[in-house]
Amino acid sequence: MPGREIGQELIEEVAESPDAERLPDSVSMYLGEIARFPLLNAEEEKLLGRQIKHGSKSEAQEARRRLIEANLRLVVSIAKNYISRGLSLMDLIQEGNIGLIRTVDKFDYQRGYKFSNYATWWIRQGITRAIADKGRTIRIPVHIVEVIRRLSTITHSLAQEYGREPTEKELAAEMQTSPKKVGQIIKATELPVSLEAPLKGESGYIGDFIKDKTTPQPPEVATNELLKQQLEDVLALLSARERRVIELRFGLGDDRNHTLAE
Repeated sequence: MPGREIGQELIEEVAESPDAERLPDSVSMYLGEIARFPLLNAEEEKLLGRQIKHGSKSEAQEARRRLIEANLRLVVSIAKNYISRGLSLMDLIQEGNIGLIRTVDKFDYQRGYKFSNYATWWIRQGITRAIADKGRTIRIPVHIVEVIRRLSTITHSLAQEYGREPTEKELAAEMQTSPKKVGQIIKATELPVSLEAPLKGESGYIGDFIKDKTTPQPPEVATNELLKQQLEDVLALLSARERRVIELRFGLGDDRNHTLAE
């Protein structure tokens, strides 16, 4: 299949992920680029593995490059399952690529297993660790991230089956745990939201619509200014001594109330 058609299939596959939104142009371009690299069969993987271990320096570098490029699509297919976990898709792919490179460096062609089966674990490990380390303000242990991923998969599956969002009790039955535990896991998936995050479908930011209780609002400022002016007008009618007594008694000058004796 021509690389362009493969690239389009890859873009559509990622775009159909449950949590995927419109793909940024940079991601679409990347998916189109990696689609041109041919996949390898088991014998080709074994040959490249042998060249990496026993070939000349140039042969080893070329074999390493080919093995990495041929499996970049595998990284994408895994990374798309972790969308909406706190990192962008491109960041997830980059972390998965690091895991892929580690796989190539550790791959033992003589053991006979398929490279992709071995690589999947390292790719997933790289992605989940990155989510735990970088994706949240509050760090979540890697094993908890794996539980969250499993819950997300089950939630999507049951939602398709029932045509609605599954209850915590239904999720608990599938995960063989208690509804209370499921509730705790769901709470752990609630990511901190930046006030600078843009609103979907609208201009402006989330912070624009959240009331800041520490800063006076415009109507409050206007009312206070009006009262201040009216108070000044009243005080102007008093003698200097009377005005000073009123200011000290009610803390109008230094924000501290004084006693009559003072």
